[in-house]
Amino acid sequence: MPCEDGKWGDYRSSRTGEVEGASITVGPVFRGEVYRQTKDGWSGWRASLNGAALPGFPTMAGAKACVDFEIWNQLRQAKEG
Repeated sequence: MPCEDGKWGDYRSSRTGEVEGASITVGPVFRGEVYRQTKDGWSGWRASLNGAALPGFPTMAGAKACVDFEIWNQLRQAKEG
């Protein structure tokens, strides 16, 4: 689902109506995504930024916060002086 620049947009399962994930874009540089994953007895939320995997979290809010922090951190490091 397309969303406004800098805002999270959730997407839902067409079958169950439950939230399955969310994405965010910040300008042409950053694309973050979180999605539900169940694997090897673990169930939680995975996060990625520009295709690079980030840690898993037990909540969607935690995964979104991780992506938000990584975007902020990369912008902070790129800022002049």
